[in-house]
Amino acid sequence: MARRGRRPANPPLPVRITDNELIIYKPDVDSKPLACHELYPRGVSGKKRTDKKHRPPTSLRHRLELLRKRFAELGDTPEKFFDELVRRRRFGKDEAYRILALTTTYRAEDLRSALERAFRYRAFSLSAIERILAAQAQPKTTRETLSEKAREQIDEMLETSGWQVQTRQQVIGEAVSLTLNPHH
Repeated sequence: MARRGRRPANPPLPVRITDNELIIYKPDVDSKPLACHELYPRGVSGKKRTDKKHRPPTSLRHRLELLRKRFAELGDTPEKFFDELVRRRRFGKDEAYRILALTTTYRAEDLRSALERAFRYRAFSLSAIERILAAQAQPKTTRETLSEKAREQIDEMLETSGWQVQTRQQVIGEAVSLTLNPHH
């Protein structure tokens, strides 16, 4: 049972089911699917299918490097925090994953600031980061989360459609040239 005021550690994932596919998304309204699974036709049961791309990397070293890279994207101090977290805590890698998941709730700069503060005070734990964020940061508003994702989704749609974005002046200029030269 979840405690009041706290988010569950593993929030449910949004899912979309089409006629021939099951699509699983990140919990932060991301436009890119985490995984797509082809569905068997109606009436087929008892069969099992596994896509190796959806499994986590088997190499622990590779997983550790991916985590380090994600922390390094936040800055030098967050990368140092990660190294200390993994070195000092028994389940440091698990805590690191959960710390990165906080970017769905908090802005990256707030998380970076919390990691820097925790590093400064040698507080290497998920609970320390959660306390710092609760005291010093505001969670992203729904509008911020949606606007970030909408911007990414619109950019992706424009890239795939081949449409070009024009400024208001370009559109007005084209309308004026069409009005002055209707046979063009």
